[in-house]
Amino acid sequence: MKTLFSKAALAALALTVFGTANADFGVGFKAGTLGLGIEGRWSPLPWVDVRVGGNSFDYDDDGSQAGINYDATFGLENFYATGNFRFPLSPFRVTAGAYANGNELTMSSQDTSGQLFNIGGLEFSSADVGTLQSVASFGSTAPYLGVGYDFEILGKVGLNFDFGVLWQGEPSEIKI
Repeated sequence: MKTLFSKAALAALALTVFGTANADFGVGFKAGTLGLGIEGRWSPLPWVDVRVGGNSFDYDDDGSQAGINYDATFGLENFYATGNFRFPLSPFRVTAGAYANGNELTMSSQDTSGQLFNIGGLEFSSADVGTLQSVASFGSTAPYLGVGYDFEILGKVGLNFDFGVLWQGEPSEIKI
């Protein structure tokens, strides 16, 4: 997670350094379905802006699948760059961009109950199985398309709402 926020902070710094003197620039913190994050925004024109940032969050849970107890972690980690077109005199905007996608689901189980497990039509004892592990990840790059609303309060603080689709596809790698 530290490397993700380091990348996002470097990208936000790059926007500050390379932005023009009369361009609008901002940095913000985010919370959403892709996790907690940081974002830098640079507006070279009144109706166009470029945003870079990163999101990260881990959700841990345990449960049972097919009679096998698992500890699972759903890890969200992504870094992104988007272009936004804002409509004049409106908080509405359209967004397109790409995400470096590090989202994955990991599961592991070590059951010592001595019971038999049916895995792929074959019977195994818990001593034969040992630890079961599974990782499902997605493509490393995912396109994004969305819409949003940007509201400013006193010209310094903002509140943004984003609605979009991240096409991360089917899991590209599954290890068992």
